[in-house]
Formats: sequence, C-alpha cells, structure tokens
Amino acid sequence: MSSYKARVEYSITTANTLTFNFPFSYLKKIFIGVKIRDSANKETTLTYGTDYTVNDLTITLVSAPAVGTTLIIYRQTATDKIVSWNDGSILLAADMNVENVQMLHLQEEQQDYLTANSIATKETTGNEVVWDGNGKRLTDLADPTEEQDAVTKHYMESVQDGFVVANNQIKSDVANMQADVKSRQSDVTARQSD
Repeated sequence: MSSYKARVEYSITTANTLTFNFPFSYLKKIFIGVKIRDSANKETTLTYGTDYTVNDLTITLVSAPAVGTTLIIYRQTATDKIVSWNDGSILLAADMNVENVQMLHLQEEQQDYLTANSIATKETTGNEVVWDGNGKRLTDLADPTEEQDAVTKHYMESVQDGFVVANNQIKSDVANMQADVKSRQSDVTARQSD
C-alpha cells in the first residue's frame, strides 16, 4: 500500500468501533476530514462537528462504520491565508512558522491526493512497470483505433456483429452439436440392441 503523509485508511473489520487514531499534525481541527468508502468504491464525506469530533490525534465518530467499509482520515488544510501580514507590523517567528507549516501541509496533501486518486505506475514483483488504477473504473474512453489501444466494453459488444453475441452463438452451436452427437449415439445404441 502507498505511504501517505497526511492520510490514513482503516479497513473496518470490527463492528461498533468509534475512535480512530491518525499520525499527522494539523493547524486546526476543522482541517481533519473523514470519509467512508463502501465495497463499491463510493465515498461518503462526514461532517466535522456533526458526524465526528477531533481531539489531539484521534477522531471520535457519532456512528460506527459498517464492517467491510474503509474509513479514511485525511488532512485538508485551507488554502486561505491563516496569517496576514501588514506593512509596519512586527514579524513574529510564530507567525512565520504557522505560514511555513501551512505551505508544507498543502504540499503533503497534494502529494497524498495524487497518490490516492490518480493512475500511476508501479513495479511488480517481476520488475515489470504497470499502470495501477487503484481499483477504480476508467470512464469516458473512446473506442480503439490502433492495434495497441485499450478496448472498451462498447467496442467489445459492437465489433463484428457483437463480440458477446458471437461468443454466445458459438456456445449455443457447440451445445447443439453435443446434443446431436448424444442423440446419434443413442440411435446407434438402440439399433445395436435390436
């Protein structure tokens, strides 16, 4: 599994668990987000203060997630300035640190988002580099035109009178031939016994 800096995922295997820990810092509690992903890869975003609360490095849910789902805790820092600078104001190290941490958090969250939500390459155990879709569907693809293009479901079902239709016809023809052979064998056996 990928290593995240501002995200942690829990596979829910036990019912009625309400508290979960996370290992990353944050500037404000409201920047901690929670989602639940079901077995069909559909995600539901929970609302801070309504569906969960944050205390130190722990979230507490109001309702326990169902067994078989995935709980995702992530940091989503606001892009609005947390520290405002004014001409002639005193430059405080604490303010500068907050601004630096905000920029660092935004960069980490961007990297985590790309890792969690984009198609990326990965290396297999046989040192082959492959594209990894992270278990998600590809949508809005065109039908193939070149030899090495990916094939869509639409193309498979429509090419040459329909790939699926043609295979079903072959299957039906084979079944009919097998039934015909059995019928002929029965006729031969019946004649031999006469």
